[in-house]
Amino acid sequence: MGGFVVVLLLGAVISELFQAPIISSQEYSKFQFLFSRDQVDTIHHIKIKTNLGEFMLDKEEEKWLLTTPRKIDANSIAVEKILTTLKEIKIKKIYPSDPINMANFSLDNPISTIETKNLKGDVKKISFGLVNPIDNSTYVSVEDEKAIYHINNINFPFEKIELASLIDSRIFNMEWNEIKSFKLYSQNSSTPTLSFVRDKKVWVAGNKQLEDNRIKKYLTDLTDLKSTIILDKRTPELEKRMERYLERPFFKLNILTEDDKEVEYKVSYIINSLPGIKMEKKQNFIIQASNRQHPFLVSKDFINLFYKRTRSFKPIPIKKLIY
Repeated sequence: MGGFVVVLLLGAVISELFQAPIISSQEYSKFQFLFSRDQVDTIHHIKIKTNLGEFMLDKEEEKWLLTTPRKIDANSIAVEKILTTLKEIKIKKIYPSDPINMANFSLDNPISTIETKNLKGDVKKISFGLVNPIDNSTYVSVEDEKAIYHINNINFPFEKIELASLIDSRIFNMEWNEIKSFKLYSQNSSTPTLSFVRDKKVWVAGNKQLEDNRIKKYLTDLTDLKSTIILDKRTPELEKRMERYLERPFFKLNILTEDDKEVEYKVSYIINSLPGIKMEKKQNFIIQASNRQHPFLVSKDFINLFYKRTRSFKPIPIKKLIY
């Protein structure tokens, strides 16, 4: 009996020492997703290589810039889609990373690669291989990891990324409802020709309420404004000409956003030409924003957006609607 008790006690000790570890839900998630949310949230450098080119994105002072092949403001919506996609990469199966599997899943010659670097300096390079035609799932490998991951269908295929999709061609890189204060000045005028602020949910000029739908449409048209030519490659001659055009702007615009950031815009008159730029005479004007790296060339069709006056947005009297 004594020996039996000793054996039981010894078995209990061994069981306690050598039992399989309990995996918490947080630890288990590491085997479900390729990236943790914390890893993605601290990414500040992205390098993407596809058959369409090689692109580098860097985060500087909470703002994403495209640094290769051109240094220009990045499309924040596209960058957000890339980061969201990385967060959502879910692992379905894991295969051994041997030469046969690498070839079978086209990972020896990947369709695209993406390399990320976070604030800690951790680098993660992912290669994307064969796409399963049945469910659009994909096979990926991670550099320095001896595994091939069969992952779920991703909503933002990296192999289709191109230069145009990564460039922010919007002149006003904000949404209309992010604007808190708006002031528009014409040339040589110290008093704004158009001025309004948002007081809670109401747009007002002085002590007068403005017509909400008209303001909304105007700001939507303005913030939807895009440019087909961004003046990022400037020679000294071109720089000098632009300075002359913007030294005394035709219009000046000040916008205060909800997060209390003030942005100034200078709008030139319609110009004849720019050195080294192919353009029709008297068909374009320049807009320069204080929060953007480069000025924009804009079609003269949109110059009317800056000829607005405050009286254009006054509410329509009820009597006029009735009669």
